[in-house]
Amino acid sequence: MNGSGICKTCELTTQRRLGKAPLWDCIYQTEYWDVAHAYNTALPGWLVLVLKRHIESLDELTEQEAAELGPLIRRVSSSLKSVIGCVKTYVIQFAEHEDHPHVHFHIVATNG
Repeated sequence: MNGSGICKTCELTTQRRLGKAPLWDCIYQTEYWDVAHAYNTALPGWLVLVLKRHIESLDELTEQEAAELGPLIRRVSSSLKSVIGCVKTYVIQFAEHEDHPHVHFHIVATNG
């Protein structure tokens, strides 16, 4: 949590829900997940899948959230290959930063 005790990821999720997010931060939305471009990188194709509700551990996912996640990772990876021509993608999950303890997945395009 940031100095004000508010999860920065939750703030961004709220902005998307209210229609106040910039386009790069609101690429696609499903029932349980938001797809956005990572805000702290200039690397094209570094996307994040963000759970719409706040949890801090994967074991807290509901069956429905988990079931939607797998196909979403595949679709986002396939879209990145199609749009930016990457060779493959990497999936990384961190929820350690004090401003972003919220479960989210990085989908990173690579040509290596």
